[in-house]
Amino acid sequence: MISVHEKFREYATAHSNPVNKKIHYVFVPIIIIGLIGLLTAAHPNAALIFAALAMVYYFMLSIRLALGMAAFAAIIFGIVYYLQNHMATPLWIISATLFVIGWFAQYVGHGLIEKKKPNFFTDIRFLLLGPLWLIAEFYKRTGIRY
Repeated sequence: MISVHEKFREYATAHSNPVNKKIHYVFVPIIIIGLIGLLTAAHPNAALIFAALAMVYYFMLSIRLALGMAAFAAIIFGIVYYLQNHMATPLWIISATLFVIGWFAQYVGHGLIEKKKPNFFTDIRFLLLGPLWLIAEFYKRTGIRY
């Protein structure tokens, strides 16, 4: 299996523009909230199963990053729980809106700013690598080794 560092080097080929990176820092979590919210609205276990399968992949890549991702996932699930139980608008509407806004921002970042296709067009697993890359960036900024 290719190391997580090699995957991140490949991911970096389409994420070199600082503005695109900042868009990712903000909107990848928004996409994840939207996705987990949509899965939860469809069936609560769907979100949990998806997260569990993603965590298996993350643990195969890096235990330390997977632990950070587990904490991040807990925060995401907490946000979705809040949206589901404390908002007047149905969860699926909020989640779909967040999901679309997040992907529109990704289009702006890649298509208009970076001018490079997202990596997931060549390997679908890069859809899961994006959130892990955010955790790795957080680790770098705080001095945590992975």
